[in-house]
Order: sequence, then C-alpha cells, then structure tokens
Amino acid sequence: MTVKSEPTKYTVKIPGEFSYSLAPTPYGEALFVSTEKGLCQLSFLSEYESPEEIIQNRFPGAVLRQEVTESHRLATELLHCSTEEFPGMKFPKLYLKGTEFQRSVWNLLLTLERDRLYTYSEIAGLLGRPRAVRAVASAVGANPIAWLIPCHLVVRLDGSIGGYRWGVEKKRAMTGSLSAGLYG
Repeated sequence: MTVKSEPTKYTVKIPGEFSYSLAPTPYGEALFVSTEKGLCQLSFLSEYESPEEIIQNRFPGAVLRQEVTESHRLATELLHCSTEEFPGMKFPKLYLKGTEFQRSVWNLLLTLERDRLYTYSEIAGLLGRPRAVRAVASAVGANPIAWLIPCHLVVRLDGSIGGYRWGVEKKRAMTGSLSAGLYG
C-alpha cells in the first residue's frame, strides 16, 4: 500500500456540494469544510491561499456554499475548550476519505489521550505495525482534520517537534499549551 508523501497535493474525488465557513481560533483563522455526511476538512489558513483554492486543491470540481453547519459549530467549540471540558463536549461527525491505512492512523489518533505527546514509533506500535513508522508519518501528515484529529501530538523519536502542514510555529503553540492545561 502506498501512502502519499505530499499531503498538500492530496486530492479526493467526492461529488456534490461542500459547505464551508471560517472562524477565528486560538491558533489562527480556520477553514471548516463539510458535506452532508460530515466534516471532511479543517485547515488553518495562510496568507498565500484563499479558502476556495484550498478546497478546490483537495476536492477538484467541488460545488461550494459558504455557510456555518452544525459540524463547523461543534468543531469551533472544541477548538476553544479547556482540557477539563473536552471529554464532555459533543464531537462533530467526520467524513474521512483516504487510504485504508491513513484512515486507520486517523481513527487511532482520535482515541488517544490528549494530555501527552506520542512518537511516530508509538503510533506504529499501537497499530500493530511497528515497522511502519514512515507510513505512519505520511498518514499523520495527510490528516485532513487539523487539531480535532490530533496529529499535532505526534513528535519525532528524539522528542523534537518535526514538521506540521500548517506550520511548525502552530504545532509548537498547540503542544506548548499542554503544560498550560489546554489541548493543542
């Protein structure tokens, strides 16, 4: 099974309409994208791409409608909650498209405790695939749902932060907030 190594070029063919909205978060302005099946993308915006460009790059030919959906509202609330509040919060329905291996990594990340950091090796071990560290790193990097699927909690074996699709500074801010009692 091949895992794409360039997540910014990762595209998914999902026909139909997509709702999108923007909202400020503790980590910058976020783009929420969903279909009637659930939230399919949560990205942090950069000054170099418009929301429409980001969506069209991942979902070519998407029909876009700007509106705040229930999934977007729930995701925004989670981005603003504290460590103590998180377990009791309602989670939006997710609509994840990717390879079987990517989805297995993303689903595992959703089960992790959010009060500590994990290494790529640990994630591979938890999947029962201890030699698949590079494939795990690629799947983590292709995560379409920033922060809610906590790819930011995964670091290198030596404890260094590694990369992050939305910028190392954001990942540092997110992981740094663990010691302040907030989920990153």
